[in-house]
Amino acid sequence: MWQSTRVIRKVPKSIGSLKHLRYLNFSHTKTRCLPEEVSELYNLQSLLVDHCYKKFAKLINLRHLDISDTPNLNKTPIGIGGLTSLQTLTKVIIEQGDRFKIWDLKVLTDLQVHLSIMGLDKVVNPIQANDANLPQKKGLDVMVMEWSNVFRDSRNETIEYEVLNELRRPPNLKKTQHFV
Repeated sequence: MWQSTRVIRKVPKSIGSLKHLRYLNFSHTKTRCLPEEVSELYNLQSLLVDHCYKKFAKLINLRHLDISDTPNLNKTPIGIGGLTSLQTLTKVIIEQGDRFKIWDLKVLTDLQVHLSIMGLDKVVNPIQANDANLPQKKGLDVMVMEWSNVFRDSRNETIEYEVLNELRRPPNLKKTQHFV
């Protein structure tokens, strides 16, 4: 098998001019951050990244976003909740403030196969978990739910239990994993 000895470290800003590009894979590269110009690729349907990205709001045709092997990713990219065509979204990180919230999953009705939800400890109201409307995601087979490793004294087990109950399983789910 042929392997290139060149390693991609930086993506040129000119990538934004590839308006008809539909598939982009930056897995296993040394790329740390994609330029803002990637958000101009309106026809992009599949994007595989390993590290970071800033905005996704304009990628309205994006169907596949694989960020599964991104241990350094600690925030869900901005605009993910508005990408209603997404079928593959391997990981979301629930945050406070104006970032990704659990209810942002509501409009992502076409999600399939696998979804990891991290940062569930930031969901403070169980009704918000219900708003994620997971039962409508009939294509999900595997779901991983993770609470952050925060100080035990600051956690409320009652709220965590209620959040878990309100998330309600998608109908075709075959495997669930919980991590605390």
